[in-house]
Amino acid sequence: ISVLSQLPDEYHVLNDVNLIFNKYIYWKKRNEHIKTCQIDHLIIGPTGIILLETKNWKTSDIGKKSEDLTHQVQRANYALWYYLKDSYELFGKAPKIRSVVVSLHGQ
Repeated sequence: ISVLSQLPDEYHVLNDVNLIFNKYIYWKKRNEHIKTCQIDHLIIGPTGIILLETKNWKTSDIGKKSEDLTHQVQRANYALWYYLKDSYELFGKAPKIRSVVVSLHGQ
């Protein structure tokens, strides 16, 4: 959070974002229903939207957990896209959502 607070003023950072849907949404790619989703950080700025997941993992854990992490990030990206899809006219077009994973302090 301290590093993200150093971004220029045209970027807005939202931390610990929780999306809650009144009805389950269906994610066809994974044949999964989503009711809630937690996102560590959202960065909104002139370049679009960045979905940032932070982990405190050891290097050895990354290979073991990478499939779960990929699923988590793709799920969050889809849930965010779905949450925003009716507001696209505010952006003039569908916003680009980029997903980034950062591992901190892992050994």
